[in-house]
Amino acid sequence: MVNSETTSPNVTASELSLLSQLDELRSAWQEFYPKQAEGGLLALSGFDYQFLLTLLKIVRQWKEASEAERQDPNTAHKILAEAISDITESGTFVTLTQVKQTLSDSAVSKALEELWKIFNLASERTPELVEHLRFIISGNNEEIKNDRNTNDVIQGWGTKSKEKDSKKLAQFKARVSYELVSDPRVDLTTELENLSRDEDTETTIGRWLGYLLQLGSGLSPERISALIWRELINDKSLEAFRATQARLLSRSRYRLCVVRHTLGGSLSLPRTDLLSQLQASVLTKRITLLIGPSASGKSALCKLAMQKNFPDYTRLFLHPSDIISFTETPDSTSSRTRRIDELLTAQVIEKPIIIIDDLSDVNDQSFDCVLNLLQNALASETSTDVRFVLVAHLDAERRVRDKIDARLGAELSIDVVKLPQLPINDLQSSHTLPADVASLVQRADEFGPALNLKLLDWLISSVQQDGINTSAFKNDLDLLAWFWRSHVGNGREVSEEGSELIRTAISLANNFTPDLSLYDSKINSKILETLVRRDCLRVADEKVAVTHRFVGDCARFRYLLGKRRELDVSKLATKLRNPLWSQPVRWFALYLAMKSEETETWQELLQEAKEGNHLQLIDLLLDGAILSRQPSSVLQGCSGEHLPFFIKHLISRLLAIATFPNPALAGISESRSAGTRLVIQEQITGIPKAHLWEPVWRWLLSQNPETVIEESCLVFRVAEAWLKWGIFAEKFSFRVEVAEFVLNLLQRILLPDPDPPHPEPEARVDSWEDLNQITELRQQGALPFPVHKKQYYLGDFSSNAFACIVFALKIIPERSAWFLRVLAGREITPANRLEPTETSFSFTRHGVGVLAG
Repeated sequence: MVNSETTSPNVTASELSLLSQLDELRSAWQEFYPKQAEGGLLALSGFDYQFLLTLLKIVRQWKEASEAERQDPNTAHKILAEAISDITESGTFVTLTQVKQTLSDSAVSKALEELWKIFNLASERTPELVEHLRFIISGNNEEIKNDRNTNDVIQGWGTKSKEKDSKKLAQFKARVSYELVSDPRVDLTTELENLSRDEDTETTIGRWLGYLLQLGSGLSPERISALIWRELINDKSLEAFRATQARLLSRSRYRLCVVRHTLGGSLSLPRTDLLSQLQASVLTKRITLLIGPSASGKSALCKLAMQKNFPDYTRLFLHPSDIISFTETPDSTSSRTRRIDELLTAQVIEKPIIIIDDLSDVNDQSFDCVLNLLQNALASETSTDVRFVLVAHLDAERRVRDKIDARLGAELSIDVVKLPQLPINDLQSSHTLPADVASLVQRADEFGPALNLKLLDWLISSVQQDGINTSAFKNDLDLLAWFWRSHVGNGREVSEEGSELIRTAISLANNFTPDLSLYDSKINSKILETLVRRDCLRVADEKVAVTHRFVGDCARFRYLLGKRRELDVSKLATKLRNPLWSQPVRWFALYLAMKSEETETWQELLQEAKEGNHLQLIDLLLDGAILSRQPSSVLQGCSGEHLPFFIKHLISRLLAIATFPNPALAGISESRSAGTRLVIQEQITGIPKAHLWEPVWRWLLSQNPETVIEESCLVFRVAEAWLKWGIFAEKFSFRVEVAEFVLNLLQRILLPDPDPPHPEPEARVDSWEDLNQITELRQQGALPFPVHKKQYYLGDFSSNAFACIVFALKIIPERSAWFLRVLAGREITPANRLEPTETSFSFTRHGVGVLAG
């Protein structure tokens, strides 16, 4: 940097004299070789190579200069004067450079031929200049063949021209050298393009080189440096960058001001472990995926991290809609603003960390804008310092990951930071948490997503003001009922505020948008004011939105309750195409499963969903049965041919919503990609939530074993988690019963009955008439169908089955004789032969031994 007091150094007369002689040589070259050797003309065009380096230095100096330095013309003039001194080496030497992409034999030979002609022409026309000439052949990389490097090529080169004075040729070669450096024209082009100037880059470079070429023809260095510097100062790109940056920072502050990281107005959770995990990920990965359930404090954690963990960074907290406004709106293409990726490429924002909040429910257009930003930023060589944190709901993890993989490639390393539903340790260690709320937190395992930080925020305030008996809360429905009656309706089950909130939540879902136009919403101003005061709705920029997704989910759940007599499977399935209806329908299924008068409705919906193949609705109905902790009351009506299908999906949902993550996954979080971790997580069972698993086991044990394994052997995954060794599993009930049940299942698969009932003899068919007659007899029941022995296959669950055998025999050692038959391989169905020395993953399961082959 140069301060405003710096004086302008003078360019000596000898330096300008050499430049003047070079100008004469250039004119001679154009006269004698008008159509030949363009590279030679470039080399003679006023030190093209060195002048490009000078321009590059000027541009970089300008980008780094303070506002005061930019107003001082001495800054640019000093750079130019120093460059002229370097080029002419204080009036002693003139260096001419030939630039080649690769220094191959042919490229070096061609450059030498052109430089040789320049040397000969200078000997004739400007003999005083000859002794000052030095030649450099420059390239990005060197091609070595037969152990010959570029210096060997130079020394072994012989001119093709007729004039071959060996002494003169030796003098020429003594003046030639080579260097491996990047092309300054490419670097200069990149720097100017990063500034996103309105003028074409090549036009700018050509004009500036034209200024420099006049150094030996009467145009002073002061005048040239002033011209270039003034163009940079007067360019509107910097003004546009600063205006855009100011808008971005303003938008970020606005987004952050509505995010609270305190509960009940004053309780602040340290969340130290999560902050450290997020910080480590951001500092090592260019993209971090922050995932968590609704109202788990994802946005609040980001705000806390911005304040505590990244004070030296430029932090931006944006929504996907903000990305659109800074990329695709008409303003962004005007001369007064720039796109956000242009700011990153131009390095206008120092050490940026960009947090993009709430990617879960955005439409494809918004998501594409985010992906475009990621793609442009990651592809730019100048924006390597930028870091992105993408925040999304737990249910959206696979969708977000798939979209990133499709656009940026599956090999991109992305770290995933997952938040729990509640930061239990932080809450339990707090000394300011009200006793009633603390007791509720102690029972957190009894609840689902309704017990979240947002609800706790309201509960803490209400307990402090009114006093609430939280021991009356037994499940999610109790929490939802309290929120709707006490917080939204101010003590009333049905209220105008509740009706308006439902209507707003339905409109947001139908339009799949984060906010609505305030004027189009037609909300009564007084009711709107009340809902804003109760922290249910938020108004900004003439738009209205729910303060949190949980609020919208609860309102949509209340809508389903009110319409439960009118809803059918087709309407529910249509709503589930929109992710904003997923949680409300799950709570609706829980309501139907828990109310005895609604049991028949639940069963009818399940059967109709199976007939219509609405798999998502089936899963959510089964979620309701699991969360009700009384699945037998609704599943007892499920029988017939669809029962194996329902059992398979019931077990699958048990793994999805009633299982804590396996601790083994923590050790591989940094060494594997997010996509790989998802696959592993799907194949490794975590720790069962016993209060939700026990009722399901009780019902499964009452079923026909063959029905349980008819469609899938997934049961062995849940059985492994229930039977394995460990401090958690040993406390589970029904371990003996489950062990017996599992061994019986495995005996049917691995050691089927060698003497099943003999099938009826097949009738002989000699003609179409015989076939028609047999078909009629069977339809009338007069001829039984042939009996075939059923065979079951372990498929992908063989390793789970093997683990179940080990764990079950530990509990029931008297069944070991059966196990010895398995190891001996006697009469084992070939397709299910166990291979105990094979493992599914490169690490061993917790509590599972590996037998040596």
